[in-house]
Amino acid sequence: MNFKQILVIISVITIILGGLYYLMSPYQNCLRTVEIKIEEVRNKLATETDVKTRVELVS
Repeated sequence: MNFKQILVIISVITIILGGLYYLMSPYQNCLRTVEIKIEEVRNKLATETDVKTRVELVS
């Protein structure tokens, strides 16, 4: 193999590993968890009629 082929192979492997880390990183998992919690609160706010409960959910 020549130098360019080796460089391309290493670059592709690096990009794949970087993508996998990005998808499985703790930071991304934290963001997903927060988004799920925010969505749950929005759904509760959309159906809640009690004013005191709504105030608690907003805060």
